[in-house]
Amino acid sequence: MKAVTKHASDDGTEFNHAADIEMANNGVPRVEDGFGSCWSKKCPECGELTIQVVRPGKAQCSNCG
Repeated sequence: MKAVTKHASDDGTEFNHAADIEMANNGVPRVEDGFGSCWSKKCPECGELTIQVVRPGKAQCSNCG
């Protein structure tokens, strides 16, 4: 079993991995696939909060494809 280090954001919320910490600190919502991967919901191409999980390990924008 892998050891998990807990961290807290500026508002005191605890997070369990680096992606949570990064996204919490800059206020960008995230999406997870349930298998350990997570992405920013903000699309880097169109700038909208439209990233969705399409299968484990893969996420894409519902606008850009």
